[in-house]
Amino acid sequence: MSEISTKPYLIRAIYEWCSDSGYTPHIAVKVNAGTRVPMAFVKNGEIVLNISYGATICSLAPRAPPLR
Repeated sequence: MSEISTKPYLIRAIYEWCSDSGYTPHIAVKVNAGTRVPMAFVKNGEIVLNISYGATICSLAPRAPPLR
């Protein structure tokens, strides 16, 4: 049986600590030719993303149909 990675748990713990402490959690992601991001925000081959709940909920929440 292969060993389970602890990386997801560490990332989740840091995210929760940031959120609980009033900080905004961010991640830096390496960008290459296959990455689809707004290139204007790429600096030194990386883009920094806000992963706070408030930044993600609007784009991930299902859209309600318009009322008639």
